Amino acid sequence: MNMKKQIVCLLTAILVLLSAIWQTTIAASDKMPITIGIATGYAPYVYLDQQGRYVGFDIELANKIGEEIGHKIIFKDLGSMNTLMLSLQKGKVDCVMWGLSITQGRVAKFDMIHYYGKITDQQPLVFWGKTDNITSLDEMSGKVIIVESGSVQDKFAKCYPKIKLKHLDNAIDMILDLKYARSNAALFDPDLLLRYIKKFPELKIINLQLPKEYIRTGVGIAIRKERNDKLKRKLENGIARLKQQGVIDLLITKWFNKA
Repeated sequence: MNMKKQIVCLLTAILVLLSAIWQTTIAASDKMPITIGIATGYAPYVYLDQQGRYVGFDIELANKIGEEIGHKIIFKDLGSMNTLMLSLQKGKVDCVMWGLSITQGRVAKFDMIHYYGKITDQQPLVFWGKTDNITSLDEMSGKVIIVESGSVQDKFAKCYPKIKLKHLDNAIDMILDLKYARSNAALFDPDLLLRYIKKFPELKIINLQLPKEYIRTGVGIAIRKERNDKLKRKLENGIARLKQQGVIDLLITKWFNKA
């Protein structure tokens, strides 16, 4: 009888120890760092300052979200849109935060968590100096149009097969390409233009009407649909609290120079 009691006590102790280890492991996993995929050269969302540090609206907001939900944020610079989305699909990053437009196509592939912007049904077509009275992409047959590889603008431009596409992944490179007449026009993210129009008054813009599938409903964080419900809820809750506190409005004013 004593032997049985000893065995029962030993098994109970083992179970208690295993439960404690399991609870500790779960608690630790709940505080694991969140790795966010980014790429530089995308001001005001993400870029490098003169000291080589990551700065921008997305960088500051991501760090604020991390503080709010109790997670360290690790940024992983992956260089381009295509690499970012491929890394997300393969699970090499937890999410992507890089001024990503929320569109029908992206929502079909990823969970998109809105944090900035409204519905936009127009696409800026940007020229250097003059627009040549262009009113649509149908009039740009044979012309060279710059887009960012893998972007919404890239996909939209491919609806016009007679256009010659040039892919550049840096806004300044796109502007300089226009300035020195190496390309005829560029399709820019609307939010990027807010920063560069003031700096380069020679930029001239016409707004193209977007088809339904390319209309964006703001900017969001992309995460994989499968097995990320907990991360999604945390990010949503963190963003909601920062909105209620007025933090996001302050960051918008700081980085976009508008209320």
